[in-house]
Amino acid sequence: ASAEVPCEKGGGNMTITCKKNGIYDKDLRFCISEKINDILQVVNSISNLENNFSNLLEQLPNATDNVTTPGDIKAVVDILTQISNVNTIVNETDMKNFLQTVSSIISSATIEAGAWKDLTSTQNDSRSSSQLLQAVENFTTNFSLQNYCFKEESLEFRATEIIHQ
Repeated sequence: ASAEVPCEKGGGNMTITCKKNGIYDKDLRFCISEKINDILQVVNSISNLENNFSNLLEQLPNATDNVTTPGDIKAVVDILTQISNVNTIVNETDMKNFLQTVSSIISSATIEAGAWKDLTSTQNDSRSSSQLLQAVENFTTNFSLQNYCFKEESLEFRATEIIHQ
């Protein structure tokens, strides 16, 4: 028999399965780390994200430097989606923090850990990857610099102004 219960630390839910020998097995893949859950709770509870926009973005790269679980990926995609919908000017520091966060959840370590595969197969979540791409698109439309390049192992972003004459 299995039961889904809240995770002991952070957020999300874990599945506890009782094996034939009477020992419980905990599936923690959909738990959310404390750092990420703290940011998610702030994003979900604040009605005016514009006031905390840069501060939240500043916290994200550190909170997501070792994301290898589907629970964390889903939470980070939700955070990035909400932040990307804030109608404000995005400066270079904001952009760097946003892209570092995206880079960490699409890194080879995250993929090798099977987190994206687990997210799409176990949770029937086929939207997170599309949701992430939409968040990147939304966020970059508010970017104010005309010539900018960001490059990490798993992500390269270039913004170039094209002038029509």
